[in-house]
Amino acid sequence: MRLLRGKVPLVLDKYDYQFELGKAKLLEDGNDVLIISSGLMTMRALEAVEKLRADNISAAVLHAPTIKPLDEKTIVAQASKPGRLVVTAENHTSVGGLGEAVAALLMRKGVRCELDTVGLPDEFLLAGALPTLHDRYGHLHREDGRKKLSIACVNRFRRRVLRRRFSAFVRGFPVEALNGLFRGRLARSAIAASHRQDGEQWFVSRRILFGRFYAARHKIC
Repeated sequence: MRLLRGKVPLVLDKYDYQFELGKAKLLEDGNDVLIISSGLMTMRALEAVEKLRADNISAAVLHAPTIKPLDEKTIVAQASKPGRLVVTAENHTSVGGLGEAVAALLMRKGVRCELDTVGLPDEFLLAGALPTLHDRYGHLHREDGRKKLSIACVNRFRRRVLRRRFSAFVRGFPVEALNGLFRGRLARSAIAASHRQDGEQWFVSRRILFGRFYAARHKIC
């Protein structure tokens, strides 16, 4: 189910875009958010980029003109860049469209990233004038859509900072003290974390470990 059929502005002419079957094109580049869009939602994504800049958020837009065939190589390469929130945007229900195709692709390729989808709800949609429907269903270009992306980027940045601080903190903590604080499996996990380079492996348990390490080191309890 789609929301709009009809004429749309020629927004791609600015980027010297030429259609190629199964070939995605990076229209805007950025470090914080990657918006993978198709059809009408590419125009909305470009509008969102301008609004996000006001919040000092750097967003990239990857235009995917076809979902089948899907440009898997380009999508994987862009989604694999570290520190990016990946968002798919489509003028279609979130079920069975671009979002699910990208999610399945990234899962198959083992790409670790935070993924969100923007699309129409899986329900019978209301009827009305296009501006009214856009206000109700056009999540990406609405003000609350921009705020949602901004908050997600801020939270992601905070998690990265916490993980880096935690990594440096654990590596500087004496192993003997760790043995004194923890017993059994938790102690072994903490010691292994202090020597492990790949922070993603202990990312889930970092909150428990960080709280106990911090309290012990600063003698809070």
